[in-house]
Amino acid sequence: MSNTVGITAFGSYIPWRRFDRREMAQHTSWYQNAAGAAGERAWCGWDEDVLTMAVEAARDCLPQPETRREVSAVLLASTTAPFADRSGAAVLRQAINASGDSLCLDVGGSYRAGTSALLTALRMSAGQGGRTLCVASERVTSEPSSAEELQSGDAAAAFAVGVGDTVIAEYLGSHSIATDFIDHFRPRNSVVNYAWESRWARDEGVLSLVPAAVQEALKQSDLTAADIDRFILPVPMKGASASVAKKLGIRADAVAGGLDNVVGHSGTAAPLLELAHALESLRPGQCVVVASFGSGCDALVLRRTQAPLRAPRRGVSGWLARRTSDNTYLKFLAAREMVTLSGGMRAEFDEKQSMPALWRNQSALLSLTGARDEATGEVVFPPPAGSRPAEDSFSGVSLADHPATVTTLTADRLAYSLDPPTYYGVIDFAGGGRMTAEYCDVEPGTLAVGSTVRMMFRIKTLDSRRGFRSYFWKAAPEPDVSTQEEEDD
Repeated sequence: MSNTVGITAFGSYIPWRRFDRREMAQHTSWYQNAAGAAGERAWCGWDEDVLTMAVEAARDCLPQPETRREVSAVLLASTTAPFADRSGAAVLRQAINASGDSLCLDVGGSYRAGTSALLTALRMSAGQGGRTLCVASERVTSEPSSAEELQSGDAAAAFAVGVGDTVIAEYLGSHSIATDFIDHFRPRNSVVNYAWESRWARDEGVLSLVPAAVQEALKQSDLTAADIDRFILPVPMKGASASVAKKLGIRADAVAGGLDNVVGHSGTAAPLLELAHALESLRPGQCVVVASFGSGCDALVLRRTQAPLRAPRRGVSGWLARRTSDNTYLKFLAAREMVTLSGGMRAEFDEKQSMPALWRNQSALLSLTGARDEATGEVVFPPPAGSRPAEDSFSGVSLADHPATVTTLTADRLAYSLDPPTYYGVIDFAGGGRMTAEYCDVEPGTLAVGSTVRMMFRIKTLDSRRGFRSYFWKAAPEPDVSTQEEEDD
């Protein structure tokens, strides 16, 4: 067995909704001139956040349930995690049904956290072996009419890291520079960043720190700038990555085109999302440098191996194709809790979550685990209250990995919702099992009885009084269910 250390699988997630930047700028043009705004940005609906995107990216990376159970460590990088004191990595681990013995670690502090987490995962695998899952996810909230609001985008990327012949991108070397260079910051009591002048950040920060880190990483890898086939440095400063490449002597055509015009800058997830996109097309032997900027710089060097590429379930290209245009600015602000909309009396109910109930039902709620009767093969969801698998002759089955069919469908405009109408109905799972589910990411008129749906991890309720949010699974239209997924089930 080879002792090669590197990436064995990759995946990503980009929200369904896209906002045309020209339309966004038009909404605040009376106040702030944003001439030249172009492209579009991805954005989360009210029921998506860092954790929901991380779960979907991880499932995209490891679509087969059995491969997730081999994960020995889960790292989640973000600067916009919904909880200051609740492990997002632990929620992610349980939602994907990774081993309960997995080490779970949350990484944050700067936009460099994504590459720092990946570098940590690589070093963990080099020292201890095993499979490590590294996910970076970001949902940046910005002040309305700000440049950051136009530039940003929501996304997540995931990588499985390990040792052996299945490595598709070999880790060659790296270098990190940690320093208190402040191009932006966010106080603990704020949800938005305060940014310094971008030209200064580019000239004094990016053009100084990044070349030094990349040069040292190349030296450790026994490579030169001429050996680099792809250079990734996603920073929200026009021309910065090209200027760094030129300074280093990296070919201009090696600079990654970037996802800024179709996704936006996704903070900690940006360099890893670009890397996932690059891996879709890198040829064996080609080398890539991934650099990130934030309180310093990380630079990693990887080389595509001869191992066959095991494509993710969708990958960046697939998620980009799965899209809808939603240019409703007030809905965008409401989803980010920048404005409060009146919900009337129907919204006046307490969403307090019972922690004992959450603990007792965590497998059903977080990983959608049902019960299969070993004698009859019947699948039941939720599992019978108080049931014990070892004593009651049933086994757990994760319905999240099973495609389902719409049996009934209702579009409800009476019940309170931040994004009406609320779609819900009964779904039947392939292989057995039935439940009542909410539907998400639905274009009006496109979902019908008999449609195929795929389960997606989403926010179920928001307790604005206490700041708690509960998660569950919703059903999303899935016109093209992969044959491989059905075989794996």
